[in-house]
Amino acid sequence: MYYLLIALVLLTKAVLAGDAPDWVIQPGKSAAFPASAYIVGYGSASAQNPDAQKIAEDNARAALSGSIVTDLRSTVISRLEEQGKNSAEYFSSVTQSSTGLQLLGISIETYKDKKLVHVLAYAKRTELSATYNKKREALISNIAAIITQAKAAEESKKIEDAAALYLSLFPMYEALRETEIVLTVVHRESQVFQPDKAIPSRTEIAQTIDRLLAQSITSVEDAARAVAYQVSKQISGTTGSFLVSPMTYQDSKMSSPFARYFQQALETQFQKYAVWEVARQARGFQPKSSQITRDLVIASGAGCIFEGNYWEQGDRIKLIGRLRDVQNGRIMAAVEVTLDIAHIQKTGLSIKPENMLKALADQKAFAEEEVISSDIQLDVWTNKGTENLLFAEGEIMKIYVRTNRAAHIRILYNFADGSRTLLYDDHYIDEAKANQVVEIPGEFECTGPFGAEMMVVVASVGKLPEVKTYSVDGIAYLDEKDAKKAAYGTRGFKKKDPASSTSPQQTEKKLTITTIAK
Repeated sequence: MYYLLIALVLLTKAVLAGDAPDWVIQPGKSAAFPASAYIVGYGSASAQNPDAQKIAEDNARAALSGSIVTDLRSTVISRLEEQGKNSAEYFSSVTQSSTGLQLLGISIETYKDKKLVHVLAYAKRTELSATYNKKREALISNIAAIITQAKAAEESKKIEDAAALYLSLFPMYEALRETEIVLTVVHRESQVFQPDKAIPSRTEIAQTIDRLLAQSITSVEDAARAVAYQVSKQISGTTGSFLVSPMTYQDSKMSSPFARYFQQALETQFQKYAVWEVARQARGFQPKSSQITRDLVIASGAGCIFEGNYWEQGDRIKLIGRLRDVQNGRIMAAVEVTLDIAHIQKTGLSIKPENMLKALADQKAFAEEEVISSDIQLDVWTNKGTENLLFAEGEIMKIYVRTNRAAHIRILYNFADGSRTLLYDDHYIDEAKANQVVEIPGEFECTGPFGAEMMVVVASVGKLPEVKTYSVDGIAYLDEKDAKKAAYGTRGFKKKDPASSTSPQQTEKKLTITTIAK
């Protein structure tokens, strides 16, 4: 069997004295690293922290990966959608997971002052292109070689060996897809790589596996069993532990009662197959860096996370999942299983929130004119992290924030029924609490009406303008019902002209949260 091993090249240049470089004065922006030729990310950490260098580097890498996802959504996916092409599933492994994209060939520059350790992570587009083109060619070659072995095993009636070989291809197909996505962003192309004619598609491999294993899937439990079996075969002979995350509906980041049920069924089946150890999610953890999901998994005593999406395809549902090492981004296992929607309907569980269309419209409205500044960095998370957030009736949500400088914090919450409330307005984080975890006072209990909800957190160096509200039982609700006007009023600013040399000292983060009945 062939394995693709590519070392992560990390070059570090430290500056300890002298004038601060331009990328410190205007975080992440440098004449030496123009966006046309480089992809960059800026991170910082308190110089008083003994792990300041590592935390700042982690934050810079997270910012760099985030810039790729932002570029992917704003320039590539949007153009494809304008052309009427549905690319959501193709890009989902990158756009739906913060642990997914960890670039090869990142270089690091460091500047230290009395208060902070500043780090700039950067990668040259031409070098990324060369590296990832080589990786793509190697992956295609390795996939083709394993397919040849699998076909030989099948012809020799070694069905179990053939199935194992085909299953080993799933992580490689995922790696190939991510490689092609990086190349798409590097070249700023609005097209999806066409399937290489030298190898079959991943779906064709999945169909071959289904034929060889002849697994009968007539219930949600059967689907969970098939997923657990396929994962167990791919990680056989290794040890470890992983966290099972609720799957989300297509590319919406929204979950459902079905997702909660399937998560529990998966945990049961994984334990039956005795593949690794299923970890329990830590509560109230304090992430050290901006890589929230990675730190949550580690705090839970695990090294990997199993996550994915499910896609409606006519009268069937396709479940796509992947087991990923959160430290290096490596895909340890990947699966693709389909089942009839009728089998889900028997459980009486919905596969998407009832208010999904309204929630999607709200997400779109709040994404327009979004104000993001590199001058102020904001991390926001709950006691369940930041991704695949699913809260059941009666569960308590806690909110945490962290900024790299003094800032005014505003938290707007959009409920499933369309109402909007200011959970907190003008919560001030002073300079002494910069780069530290700040827990927003109070606990928030999950109650009806249930569905897809959204939390918007705005951080501003200056005081935010007043928002008109009315009070019901001590809760401040927004007067404004229109989503676009509510978004504009909550920010108090509009998106700055990209040609301007100054950056608005304000930024925001949004979390998608699904609430369900018990």
